[in-house]
Amino acid sequence: MNRQNVALATTLVLGGSLLTSTSAFAAGLQNEANFNNINGATPRSSLARYNSSPILYGTALQGGALNEGTIFSFNTSTKVITNLADFNGTNGAFPQAGLSLFNGKFYGTSSAFLAEAPGVPGSGPGTLFSFDPTAPVNTGLTKLADFSTTIGLNPAADLTFLNGRFYGTALQGGSAGVGTIFSFDPNNAAGTLIKEADFTATDGIAPTSKLTSANGLLYGTTFQGGSTIGQGPNGAGFGTLYSFNPVSKAINTVVNFNQTNGSLPTGGVTLAGNGLLYGATSQGGPNDLGNPTGPDGDGTLYSFDPVSQAFTSNLVNFNGISGDQKGANVVAPLSLAADGKLYGTTAQGGLFNSGTVESGNGTLYSFTPLTNTFTKLADFSIGIGANPVGAIDVSGLTVDPSGRSLYGVAQFGGLLGQGPLGAGFGTVYSFTFPSAPVTTTPEPSSLFGLIALGGGALALRRKRR
Repeated sequence: MNRQNVALATTLVLGGSLLTSTSAFAAGLQNEANFNNINGATPRSSLARYNSSPILYGTALQGGALNEGTIFSFNTSTKVITNLADFNGTNGAFPQAGLSLFNGKFYGTSSAFLAEAPGVPGSGPGTLFSFDPTAPVNTGLTKLADFSTTIGLNPAADLTFLNGRFYGTALQGGSAGVGTIFSFDPNNAAGTLIKEADFTATDGIAPTSKLTSANGLLYGTTFQGGSTIGQGPNGAGFGTLYSFNPVSKAINTVVNFNQTNGSLPTGGVTLAGNGLLYGATSQGGPNDLGNPTGPDGDGTLYSFDPVSQAFTSNLVNFNGISGDQKGANVVAPLSLAADGKLYGTTAQGGLFNSGTVESGNGTLYSFTPLTNTFTKLADFSIGIGANPVGAIDVSGLTVDPSGRSLYGVAQFGGLLGQGPLGAGFGTVYSFTFPSAPVTTTPEPSSLFGLIALGGGALALRRKRR
């Protein structure tokens, strides 16, 4: 494993009998386990915990028996990835979204398309499924419904539970062909998959993100569209932040991205403890990683107040592989932890890169809403994992995260020489926070001492028996 180790530090004050020590252990960013195509490949999803179990669950875009994706588990104790179910085309294919727990079962969607860019048609409309984590291997996956042109095509984001229903987004389909919002009742999921609303091009094109609940509304982002139609990639605009009213079924655009304030958002927004919604864009802002066709920006971090409707852009301007190498191309949603901080990743940029355009393996960072402070925690490498795009699991963190770990998946890296372009099948990674020094009063016989002798110092150690 690749590890950044915390050094063993010991400070001794004789007379006051005060010993402050930090034990040596594996801290920082490290590779926990490698995908090997049999258990899955190219994981892009969030990780979900089943009750208080040490086991995390997710989906892999590819790999498995038919190379159409898997549902996998990762045991944080044994460090083992297990293939729990194979997608086979009939029950779905190429899942990108993570799993959402309700009443003992996970629910999710398969996108049925295999493309880097949203909105590219694939081999089918996508499926809605449930998964029983207590069932024997390859028996827990059940297809509940198929998506359609009317309901929506190619769902790719996690589901959100609100008022007895799960809500989600589909990248395509609907009356204008640019995406929909759908819902279903998990108590009768097979019979209640319905379309809630259609997007228009001015609402936004290709809703890529999970929906976030705030003040009775649901908020999300679209990859393109909005008032900037005619600009941006293929003239399809720079994307929007929108709200959806589950009662009136109305979609309302609250922010139009315009390149300067960010562009092409994918991860949606996260509600922080101060009542503001925070999100990041994959491009836009003043910094550019090196696009040969002209500046596109490396992404920005922003906030939105759902009460006052105030939008604050450029809280952080990502800068790729330049300067302090914050990273570039934020695809993953932000995760709110118990310490009040938001944790996220960039899919590119950072310290480790190949020196080419749009390069870099990505970074791990935190953002403190109280002080608007950005902190880069680590740089991804091809051995630890590269290009992470899924939300981080922060369920193991507490108000003081010292000595605790967060987990996520990287879609490449690990088993080098294998997988797409020899870049590996992906990894599960962890980041462990250093333990805080512990102050104790030890037994005198266990102390290491320094005794001053005539201006010199003699180190004394109790002899082992």
